[in-house]
Amino acid sequence: RGLRYVNAISNAPVCAPARTTIISGLYPPATGSEHMRSLVRLPDRFHFFPQYLREAGYYTTNNNKEDYNLKATGKPWDDSSPRAHWKNHRPGQPFFAVFNDTITHESQIRNEIDAADRTHDPAKVHLPSYHPDTPEVRGNWAQYYDRITMMDKQVGKKLKELDDAGLADDTIVFFFSDHGSGMP
Repeated sequence: RGLRYVNAISNAPVCAPARTTIISGLYPPATGSEHMRSLVRLPDRFHFFPQYLREAGYYTTNNNKEDYNLKATGKPWDDSSPRAHWKNHRPGQPFFAVFNDTITHESQIRNEIDAADRTHDPAKVHLPSYHPDTPEVRGNWAQYYDRITMMDKQVGKKLKELDDAGLADDTIVFFFSDHGSGMP
């Protein structure tokens, strides 16, 4: 009951410009937002797409990450905070909710994780052919795969919340990654 895109092209090979395209629907070079932390102003005639949803009656939330390269015009979110959640919508109100799980973010790749979360054996990980086969690289990839497993569990909890609320069959879920692990 899903769709997997196996041939996809990145609009920008780095996180904030890619998020900028997703939130605005505009190609970063068209707005000058292709450079990290550019923070250019979105032209007044455009808005981040959640604002259009709000105007159509949706409850829009962003669970805390607004790292875009454009400054918003208008008010895209009903709530954008660590407390933001679709559960705060009015009964029967459609919602649009963004959750940013950062467990696989590049800042989390080369640090310690609990032993219980270490599930991938560095000796058995599949390495891309262009990476050196060294203990350090194998350890980095094993930890990255561990973090992907941890992220899968977090996403599973979010999907269960929808199911428990009886909303799973009436909700479209988009899952996409921010960027890769920043491996050498």
